[in-house]
Amino acid sequence: MTKIILKNSNGIGNINSVSRGKTRPRKKYLGTILFANGIYGDVSVIQSDFGKLPDSEVFHLHQKQFISEVMKHDIRIKNDFGSIYHFDGYYRLFKNGSGRFVGEINKVM
Repeated sequence: MTKIILKNSNGIGNINSVSRGKTRPRKKYLGTILFANGIYGDVSVIQSDFGKLPDSEVFHLHQKQFISEVMKHDIRIKNDFGSIYHFDGYYRLFKNGSGRFVGEINKVM
C-alpha cells in the first residue's frame, strides 16, 4: 500500500478560490492513474480517472507531485525505465490545500 501526503507548497493558497467549491474537501474520490516511466527517466500520465472528481488545477498539481514522489522513493519504479504502472486507490483533498493519494501501484508492462 502506497500512502503519500502532499503539502500545499506551491502557492495554491485557498483551495476554494481555485476549485470554486466543486471538489469537496475530505471526500474520498476513488480512481486510477496509468503512468509510464520513460526510457530517459521522464514520467508521463497516460490516463487518469477519478469518477466524479471535477478537473482542477489543484488535482493536477497533486497528481504530478504524487507521481514525482513515487519516482523518488519507490526503488522498484525509480530504476525500471520503459515501464508502465497502474495506481488504484483514492485521492482526498483537505481544507488546507494539501492532498493525499492512498492505494496500490502495480506494474502493467
